[in-house]
Amino acid sequence: MLADRFGPINVLIVWVFLAAFSQLGIWLPFASVPAVIASAALFGVAGASIVGMLLNALSQLYGVSRITYISGIIYMIYSISSLIIAQTTSLMLDTVGHGTDYTWPIVYTGLLLVVAFVILVVFKFKISPKLTFIV
Repeated sequence: MLADRFGPINVLIVWVFLAAFSQLGIWLPFASVPAVIASAALFGVAGASIVGMLLNALSQLYGVSRITYISGIIYMIYSISSLIIAQTTSLMLDTVGHGTDYTWPIVYTGLLLVVAFVILVVFKFKISPKLTFIV
């Protein structure tokens, strides 16, 4: 497993980067059907991996004995933020994009992933200031 070799936080950082790249690097500049398919495929793999890797990283940081408590809090925050993000993106699509232009919702979700990436990188260097990604 990648997380066993490189560490779960490092792998989580890579998946968040790939998810942001799928939004801002593939879908936004290339609005063709193949680009949307490639972006959806990459985002699907990265998004699912983020959800799975998050608990792995948290169990490494806080111990397996506290994982039920921490996962409950994480998934509660995840569900509330998913509702907020979906509504905000839908509102942007209706008001700014007039129902057909997805540019601003793509930028919004991509920038949220970039913010998550930056937070994870800062968090990683707070835990371990080594520049290497191999643990």
